[in-house]
Amino acid sequence: MWKRWKRPETQLEVPLGEDRKGTVVSLNFSTSTAPHLLIGGTTGSGKSEALNTILHGMIRFYSADELKLKLIDPKSTELVSFEDCEHLIGEIESDAESTITLLEEAVDEMQARYGTFKENKVKSLSPYNKAVSADERLPWWVI
Repeated sequence: MWKRWKRPETQLEVPLGEDRKGTVVSLNFSTSTAPHLLIGGTTGSGKSEALNTILHGMIRFYSADELKLKLIDPKSTELVSFEDCEHLIGEIESDAESTITLLEEAVDEMQARYGTFKENKVKSLSPYNKAVSADERLPWWVI
């Protein structure tokens, strides 16, 4: 499926599956209508495999300059393959206290970006990155 998917130039998108006709169905995290994804299911139903597949696809198709990861793994076993990933900011957090700190850092980054967007008269990351030089572009953050 990833081989048939065409990555958009200025948006953060991942293929999630196929429709009845075999057309790749993607989720665009760049839009205000789909900035979040919840993966749910019973024990053993493949939630961790789905998450790992999405994250590994993202780091394959988006460079570390374009995409950064801040990961939380309460079991400390599901995301170990990302420990040495150049896309990872900091360490993979597993306890409540460090997770709160990670989320506070993300809020601080979000607030700083809103200020940058306001200064540049844009509403979101895609138009900002289109308007600035390559060295001024900001990466997507996936938490």
